[in-house]
Amino acid sequence: MSLDFVAIDFETANELRTSACALAVVVFQKGEPVSQRSWLIRPPEEANYFNYFNTMIHGIHKDDVQNEKTFDEIWPEVHALIHGHIVVAHNASFDISVLRQLIARFELDCPEIDIVCSCNVAKRTWANHHNHKLDTMGKLLGIDFRHHDAQDDANTCGLVLVAAAKKHQATHLDEMARKIGMRIGTLSNEKYACCSIAKRP
Repeated sequence: MSLDFVAIDFETANELRTSACALAVVVFQKGEPVSQRSWLIRPPEEANYFNYFNTMIHGIHKDDVQNEKTFDEIWPEVHALIHGHIVVAHNASFDISVLRQLIARFELDCPEIDIVCSCNVAKRTWANHHNHKLDTMGKLLGIDFRHHDAQDDANTCGLVLVAAAKKHQATHLDEMARKIGMRIGTLSNEKYACCSIAKRP
């Protein structure tokens, strides 16, 4: 199965998109995770406060990141991993919004990527399931993982996408997109278009 893509997941310290405090990137080749990288991130000063609710979800505290690098310091490595690839996230509108706002905040060079939302794919693939949250999809597919751990979430959203492709008997993401009526999104210096699913007639 020629399913090559990069799965990502951000965790944030508060309601600000620029408050990313963790990021994971998992590289999939032929439908299998082959490498992974994760970082704790120190948010920029104006966004460096941790809401109780966010910390309750992901377990990351301000003290955990006070000696970590800021996003611009890890960006060269992140850029090298995602540039020119299909980037997958569960609820991609959130993760790509975090990415775009961090790029703008630090005035970084924008990568050229295509975007797939594994949540949108799940909604079309398991349409009758009661919800399509990542932890729900993990249970449905028998994936044991720690929800809201960035590395586990990134890996799981990739596995959800692979399971969906198999269910649709698609060997490429373009093929699956055609079968389920999905428009693959895109991000570059010139434009941004979200990943979307066409309504059924």
